[in-house]
Amino acid sequence: MSQRLRGISVHGLLAAYLAIHSDQAAFPFSLWKMTWPAPEEFEATVPLLWDPSLYELLPEGAEIILEQQIRNRDRDLSFFSRSFTSISPASYTYFWLLVNTRCFYYEDPESTAHIPRHDRMILCPFIDYFNHSDVGCSVTHDSDGFKVEAERAYQVGEEVLTSYGNHSNDFLLVEYGFVLDKNKWDEAKIDSHLMSALSSSQIERLSSAYMLGNYILDENGMCYRTRAALYAQILPPDAWTEFVNGTYLEGEYASEIRAVAHRILESLQHRVSYYEEIARELSYDPAREVLIKRWSQINHLCKAARKEF
Repeated sequence: MSQRLRGISVHGLLAAYLAIHSDQAAFPFSLWKMTWPAPEEFEATVPLLWDPSLYELLPEGAEIILEQQIRNRDRDLSFFSRSFTSISPASYTYFWLLVNTRCFYYEDPESTAHIPRHDRMILCPFIDYFNHSDVGCSVTHDSDGFKVEAERAYQVGEEVLTSYGNHSNDFLLVEYGFVLDKNKWDEAKIDSHLMSALSSSQIERLSSAYMLGNYILDENGMCYRTRAALYAQILPPDAWTEFVNGTYLEGEYASEIRAVAHRILESLQHRVSYYEEIARELSYDPAREVLIKRWSQINHLCKAARKEF
């Protein structure tokens, strides 16, 4: 099979194996198969399967991740469809998402050295039972297999959770179809909003200092890069360079910085509220509920950032 699909990603190859073999009587993982979500469960939770008209209602960070996910799926699907015409694109996409939501990172010096880091993945039946928390059991692997190690003592009857990684809720929504109520790794990408307030000279200054883009709000407020873009709108070039180099002393322009920060964040909150209201008017229940929750979380991050100033 791998010869017929030469050039496909490891992700796509694993999906192809499941698509071709999972309905066969000799499929060696029939017990594991009984735990898989039904296709309609993915349709209700995973943005990839939503109506494309809903994509523009996703937060910026989620939309960027989804665009890359669609490119990855389409690339694998094109390889698969040329060789296995009897399996529909929708069916293959189901198995592709099955791999996407249940795979583990795997690295071995001999067998994975030639594989791009993002595609070094493996399926390990039954260890994928664990649900995700921002803090949970560690999952490690070696040549003998995978090991799950508890990070604390668990009480009888308490669900044992693992951490899939330090992921924002935008990432979790697109890749797994859920968001956490509490996520210490959560962040909101605000590039398009912040960059629309920059002049061409400010953009050039940020670009020359490798500070253009990747502007983030998290529970601690604005990241360093976001502050650099904010300060670029106020500080003269020499003072801004001092800020980038870590030698700038706050004070002289504090009131101007505060005013611009409040203006940008207030405008962002209006935008967030707008999308939240649109989400409330959706007739598609699964998308409505998760979009309302996600925009509400981003609104909370905006409020936290405003407290900085």
